[in-house]
Amino acid sequence: MKKLTALLALLALCLLAAPAAFADGVEVKYLDKDGTEQTCPNATVVTEAVTTWSGTTDNPGWYVVNSTVTIGDTVTVNGNVNLILADNASLTVNGGIRVNEGNSFTIYAQSDATQVENQAGRLTVNATKDNDNNAGIGGGNGSAGAITIHGGVVEATGGIFSAGIGGGWEGSGGAITITGGNVTATGYDNAAGIGGGWEGSGGAITITGGVINATGFGGAGIGGGAGIGGAGGFGGAITNTGGTVKAISNNKEGINPGGAGIGGGHKGSGGAITISGGDVTATGIGGGDGGDAGTFTTTSTGNALIRASSIADQSGQENWSGIIQLGGATQPYTVCGSPTLETGLTLAEGEKLEVPEGAALTVAAGSTLTVADAGNFTVAEGGALTLERGGVLSVGGANYYPVELPQAANGAVAMSVSEGGQLGNAVTRDATVTLTATPDAGYRFVEWQSDDVEITDDTFTMPAQAVTLTAVFEAI
Repeated sequence: MKKLTALLALLALCLLAAPAAFADGVEVKYLDKDGTEQTCPNATVVTEAVTTWSGTTDNPGWYVVNSTVTIGDTVTVNGNVNLILADNASLTVNGGIRVNEGNSFTIYAQSDATQVENQAGRLTVNATKDNDNNAGIGGGNGSAGAITIHGGVVEATGGIFSAGIGGGWEGSGGAITITGGNVTATGYDNAAGIGGGWEGSGGAITITGGVINATGFGGAGIGGGAGIGGAGGFGGAITNTGGTVKAISNNKEGINPGGAGIGGGHKGSGGAITISGGDVTATGIGGGDGGDAGTFTTTSTGNALIRASSIADQSGQENWSGIIQLGGATQPYTVCGSPTLETGLTLAEGEKLEVPEGAALTVAAGSTLTVADAGNFTVAEGGALTLERGGVLSVGGANYYPVELPQAANGAVAMSVSEGGQLGNAVTRDATVTLTATPDAGYRFVEWQSDDVEITDDTFTMPAQAVTLTAVFEAI
């Protein structure tokens, strides 16, 4: 009996000593940065009473919002912390989420917010409480740690002189990465939407996906904060390879204007800006008013759609690759280099798209280029337009479809169009297409082969679909 009593007592002590996280933790599904479902076996449920979230490099802290929760104070992140926003859940933090330099904070969701926004979990952070110099998500009166957003609907507003996401007062934005989600970030006076607080640099900002709306006031939309007495915020290293991005710098109640949409804040250098993908709209790219231009590149294989009122650094313009509208909505979109339109583009009546000499535009499979007015789409002599199979061009209400006519090894092939329209390899429905096959010396033409159309006397009528043709040659 004594042994049984001692055993029961020992068991009770073990249960009392068990970590609270084990008792309170729940298993949670989430989407990783690639959109693949993963499982966190033991996440702490966020409540209004928990204002310190902690973890280490070897044992990250995992937290989940699975209901509607409001925290009326600042949340502090210690170490390495991950937050999962469960579907239909909502967390409001009135006081900011403090991620100081040396710490890291990553946000995950269970649904893609760009596809099912009303279902995806939501995080709303407002750091303006009690005039705090804290970013909405980021540094408290200083530089931010590493902040990563993989999903969810995230809205962050900075406190006094602080970024929506990034640095607090005089703080750098740190390392900010956004791969998905629907993100709205608003900086307070003289701070960036995403990046530096007042006089703080943007840090290393990388965007590969998601829908992002970033607004700075005096500071850049994305990049550095504004300078008042001293120098403005350096834009930092800003890289955009995907997503839909809108970056604006505004003036508010007489506060310094002159920040770039992407780059430096007022008086700040533009930093090193690379935009090689995505759909990007910015009030200006480069240095803020009074700041150096910095550097701008699209890379030589860039596919970005870029709308910018100005681009400060045009020293490498001959190497740009993308579809760029420079100078405002009344200016034409110009194809630079050899980009591929991957996300589709619709131009309103009066908007123009030009493919100049030496440039080549490819409309990808599953993508549609729509131009309201036939006179506002031009392909110059020496320019090229190619539709991939599954890509569509619509000009003035007429749809064009691709004719894929691969060159044969033992002869040359060509086509001409009558009773219809042709732009590059794109042909309108019901057009008459005539094919020409010219064999090399020692060969003769045998026949045309196609699974898409019937060819009679080297001629066919274009259907409302892509057509692939193959010329067959044989040795004499």
